[in-house]
Amino acid sequence: MNILIVEDNSRISEFVVKGLEENEFSVVLAENGTDARWLIGERVGSDTP
Repeated sequence: MNILIVEDNSRISEFVVKGLEENEFSVVLAENGTDARWLIGERVGSDTP
């Protein structure tokens, strides 16, 4: 499962990403909404599930 985390606080995002990856989730991190929208567009436009 792919999970997009949008969080601008690096301490929080590192904690969340680490926990999810330890449980075998694929995690993508964006620091703001603009970056998240771009990442979503990239994922939707690609052949990657």
